[in-house]
This record gives sequence, C-alpha cells and structure tokens, in this order.
Amino acid sequence: LDLGCGTAEISIRFKKKGYSVLGVDISDEMLAIAGEKIESAGVEIPLAVHDMRNFKLPVGFDIVVSLFDTVNYLNSTKELEKCMKSVYSHFDKEGIFIFDVVTEEMMDEMFPGGTFVDDREELTLIWSREHDEENGLEEIATTFFVKEKNGKYRRVDDYYTKKIFSEDEIKNAAEKAGFKKIEFRYDNSLA
Repeated sequence: LDLGCGTAEISIRFKKKGYSVLGVDISDEMLAIAGEKIESAGVEIPLAVHDMRNFKLPVGFDIVVSLFDTVNYLNSTKELEKCMKSVYSHFDKEGIFIFDVVTEEMMDEMFPGGTFVDDREELTLIWSREHDEENGLEEIATTFFVKEKNGKYRRVDDYYTKKIFSEDEIKNAAEKAGFKKIEFRYDNSLA
C-alpha cells in the first residue's frame, strides 16, 4: 500500500520492480495526475481516495509505505494515532510500515532564513516557512512559476501546514496502534 501516494511516483517504481501496489490519497487532483503517470508508464495500479487517518480497505497488506514526509501532513498526535491504527489494522499478519518525516533540524536546513528558492529552466519554486512553536506546526507557503508551452509562465500558489513529530510521539502512537518493533533511521541525504 502506498499511503498518501500523491502522483504515484513511488507506486510506479514498486510496480516496475514486480510488487502488487495500491495507491491511496485524499486528493482527487493528485490521483488524476497519478492516473496519467501510471498510464504513461504502461503499468496498472489501482488508485483509491481515502483519508490516511481513517481508511478501511477490503484487502490486507504486508508492507505500507508513506513517503515524501506525508505523515507530517497530520496536524496532531491524535491524527498520527488514528493513522497508525488504520495502518496496523490492514496487516494480514505481521507487517511493516515504512514512512519518513521531516524534523525541525531538516526544516532549518532546507529553509535557511525561512525561505527556499529553486530556479530551473521550466520551473521556479519559492517556499517560505514560519514555525508555530506553540502547536509544533510548520506553516508553509509555496509559489510555483511553471513555464507553459507558449513560453509564458503560470503562477500556482499553495499553503499548507506540517506537524513536526518528536521521536517519542511517533513511538507512542505506534505502540498504541499495536506495533511491537519500532526502529528509527536518520538520513537527511534523501530530503
């Protein structure tokens, strides 16, 4: 299960390696893009609209992945606990839940001075970030300038929040859901 699959980048990679994959996301728009990418890749991957905090699927899984810091889009430890319980309830027997999260240190590294700019030939991306210390939330505003076929640029703005979870919050949520073996690995090189 690719939970929070977005545009199905990881789903497609798994499918091409021979795995059976189901992509789940809360966004119809992301799943529409995913469908186009899946068709272009020449693979078949079922997609479904579900909320990672509370999903019920008619099948079980051996492995659930949730990558690209999707778990950070949960805005409280209560939401994290719900997600963990939903994941755990979908394992056939024993299963593995692999996910990544950003940390405060990673956010500071990515947004020195609160802003990150990525200027490419076809795209310019500007991220600005403010930290809400009281709630442990990162408030992020993004502006994309996307070059169209006619040479003009289209502006796309987005705003979202991410929760920075502590190791203890993650461990407690996982244990409450029933997970027995919990491991943490640190690798900022993938961010």
